[in-house]
Amino acid sequence: MKILHVNLEMHWGGGEKQLIQLIEESSLESVLICIRSSKLHEYCLAKQLPHYCMSSRSPYNIQSISGFIKASKQYKPDIIHLHTSKAHTLGVIAGWFYQSPPLVVTRRMSTPLKDNFFSKYKYNHSGVKKIICVSQAVKNVVSRKVDKQKLATIYGGINISQTEERINRNFLATRYPQLVGKRVIGFVGSLTDVKDPLLFIEVAARISQRLPDAAFIMIGEGELKDDLLNRVNQLNLTKAVHFTGFIEASVAAISSLDLLLITSKNEGIPNVILEAFVTKTPVVAVDVGGIPELIQNDKTGKLSSREPEELAKQAIEVLTNSDLSEMLAENAYDKALEFNYQKGIDHTLRLYEEILSKN
Repeated sequence: MKILHVNLEMHWGGGEKQLIQLIEESSLESVLICIRSSKLHEYCLAKQLPHYCMSSRSPYNIQSISGFIKASKQYKPDIIHLHTSKAHTLGVIAGWFYQSPPLVVTRRMSTPLKDNFFSKYKYNHSGVKKIICVSQAVKNVVSRKVDKQKLATIYGGINISQTEERINRNFLATRYPQLVGKRVIGFVGSLTDVKDPLLFIEVAARISQRLPDAAFIMIGEGELKDDLLNRVNQLNLTKAVHFTGFIEASVAAISSLDLLLITSKNEGIPNVILEAFVTKTPVVAVDVGGIPELIQNDKTGKLSSREPEELAKQAIEVLTNSDLSEMLAENAYDKALEFNYQKGIDHTLRLYEEILSKN
């Protein structure tokens, strides 16, 4: 079976990690369409994975459409798996101009589908044989506009043993000496609106007022970097908040945090939470999307509203109560065992086989 995967993201996140996991750990012949100079492109070059590069992320760009069709005709896949919203749009539009193989779409976000003609069209397009929802919350949202028979819930998983091998409790302190002796609270993700790093800064301001030994580290890249720096300056947090940019060794970084704080506006199943669970790093997160499918409040982590004051209160409780912190971390590790990556891969392969048996 030959699969053509398509991901048009520039940055590296949980979705990209799980895509690479699917390519590398399955026995299928896979090729990836990615954007030139993206993190995925860099990874493919380093690991010598078969790939095809495009220059534009726009699914409406003529060169993108022709490049997609060229790759499909060259590699002759049995199925094309579209892993991002832009990839989904590109796959549907390209299908107007050639006989496309069956399409599979992965939907990761729990935001409602747009209420316009094209959104309804692309999600209900006859060429899209299955839509993989990464959490029940995502499926509930998509099912409002799409036939439920077209939907499948496949949770993203994590390689437990590989993750444990990458634990390094001193990773951040050895690279950032100013963190030594501090309680380190981390943000890990793209510095984009959907992850709401500005909310993280507001929470940091409240925590630092009550815990002078708190330090905050923001791991990731994105278009909000300048806005975040400005807000940090306004709040006089320049000595407390540190920006690292992208860190490839994300597991090592997470394992050296005292607390992972998730402030996203919506999520499917955040891979970063699973990494925190395996490394036994406590998590405080907003109650949104598929996060409650991972975090049971006061058992595997702390759930909060989006109010900065409540998030700060929950974070401080975990940081100042070692018994609570240890209990949450141990329970979270047990929860992570339910999300073994091989389950997700096996489920995806069965879905591919089911589609081909009907076509």
